[in-house]
Amino acid sequence: MELDVIVVTHQSAAALERCFAGLAVFDRSRFIVVDNASSDGSAEVAREHGARVLVQARNLGFGRAANIGAGASTALYLCFLNPDCLPTPELFKAALDRLRAEPTQCLSPNLLEPGGCIVSGRQPGYSVVKLLHDVLITNYRPGRLADTLRRAPGFHVARWYWPHGACFFIARERFLKLGGFDARYFLYMEDVDFGRRLYEAGGSIVALDHRLHHQARHGAHVPNLYRLWHLNIARVRYAAHHHGGLVALTAAALAVPGFLAQVAKNTLRYSGLRLPIAWFEGTE
Repeated sequence: MELDVIVVTHQSAAALERCFAGLAVFDRSRFIVVDNASSDGSAEVAREHGARVLVQARNLGFGRAANIGAGASTALYLCFLNPDCLPTPELFKAALDRLRAEPTQCLSPNLLEPGGCIVSGRQPGYSVVKLLHDVLITNYRPGRLADTLRRAPGFHVARWYWPHGACFFIARERFLKLGGFDARYFLYMEDVDFGRRLYEAGGSIVALDHRLHHQARHGAHVPNLYRLWHLNIARVRYAAHHHGGLVALTAAALAVPGFLAQVAKNTLRYSGLRLPIAWFEGTE
């Protein structure tokens, strides 16, 4: 088989139903679903649709589970696909046609998200400024400091790109030779780190001329604070790995107050207390 599609799931049963809906039986048979100890029947849904399923006894995180899927594949090429994507046979055909002509390329389609927003699958590299900017806007309301950072020279690093982890295609041997995803990233930033290492090894990310529907943030039925916690941890780790301890400490110092404020606001909401919401929103 030329292509295996690696999908990592955790509490993803509803997303998987939508993911498989537009695919023929042949395409579904290409799927290797690595289930991270779901309790909602994700593994059963995948099996019912004809996928090969590798059930894990505990939640290993995205990167480690994706590596397990890649290691179980014998195909020439891999597609890493989030369960909140809505792939079609045309996506796989477009990627295979391109890879047959240029097998060394790493291909990433653009993502069509709810509301009609187009997100590039080929994302520019992370600078320190961009990293700190992203910490601010996910832990606080947008504000003047974030806007100032966004306009700073060198915000995007143009010499390297990374493939949006929602979907990308790459030769299996190349992925494995690079060591796959860095398993130190439990969730988030593993795609950024992978793109950086691919660039350092002489590779590049190429845009695939295809728009893939992506139901962003609907791949796993988990609380938003769970996502934000892991996003903050991943960014601090990325900063430590690639920019040093001082940048990592700065990222953590920016993230912690905003995250704790969101925890407090969430706790008050479910306790039935009502206080001025501005008390718990960042002012930067």
